[in-house]
Amino acid sequence: MSAGDWKALMDAIDSGDYDLVEFYAVVGVDVSYIHPEYQCTPLVTAILEDHAEIAMLLLEHGADPNQPSPLDEMNPLEAAEAMDQEQVVARLRELGAAQPEPPAEGPHQHTPRF
Repeated sequence: MSAGDWKALMDAIDSGDYDLVEFYAVVGVDVSYIHPEYQCTPLVTAILEDHAEIAMLLLEHGADPNQPSPLDEMNPLEAAEAMDQEQVVARLRELGAAQPEPPAEGPHQHTPRF
């Protein structure tokens, strides 16, 4: 995988392009990779961008349901609960996602990064 492919995956997630995300996942772009420059995960990004169908696709292609996103300071379950994505929450729990600890400082705020 090249960093360019991962960045293209992230651009596709950000724009909500399901077919392009699926293409990158099928050709082997690591859907759990955290790029040192971006410091976020594809799964949490999809959830926070309110692309639940893309989040489900990433999970189908092996995205880690427990992997926290350093930039967002939350894991996928926290993100899905914050975005009220009940289907994603249910799927994450089916996959064994850990219940997040209650936030010490209040709810997280999502800010666009691309």
